[in-house]
Amino acid sequence: FSDTPVAVFPRIPVRQVHRLAGHGKLKKITDKGVAFVGDNGGDLWVFNVCDARKPLTVGTWGQVSSANGVVVSGDYAFLAAGGDGLHVLEVSDPLNPTFLGDNLLPTNATSVAVAGDVAYVADGPGGFHVIDVSDPHFPTRIGLGGTTWSYNDVAIAGEGQEVE
Repeated sequence: FSDTPVAVFPRIPVRQVHRLAGHGKLKKITDKGVAFVGDNGGDLWVFNVCDARKPLTVGTWGQVSSANGVVVSGDYAFLAAGGDGLHVLEVSDPLNPTFLGDNLLPTNATSVAVAGDVAYVADGPGGFHVIDVSDPHFPTRIGLGGTTWSYNDVAIAGEGQEVE
């Protein structure tokens, strides 16, 4: 265990995302009492957090260089996977996350936010990417914002823009 404190909120609505302490990772707590946590080794960890005093590891998925940020929307987890870009996993069975698709980005995907069928990804010096995720097997970049700075984090206020 690290010295980093971890907060647990076991009964939060599925679409609400909270930033918790710990290396700037986005962690998602669902109303099912499950936390999805990314680590720097490229693994997505699944914890049962029904008892906040005793989070239990119940699953893992790791096939990327780094799991910098994760957000869950519906049955999908969106993983900002460092040099491996954006990965989409199906997590309707949270004990067995399943890879669906990815979009390789130019540099280092560090953070992701999702609104509707659109994922917004901070990609370090590679810019701010807007990705259509309406088909989770084939996430497709539809926009690129600024490459002047190195972008490390992203959050969306409201519902974002719908893709037509």
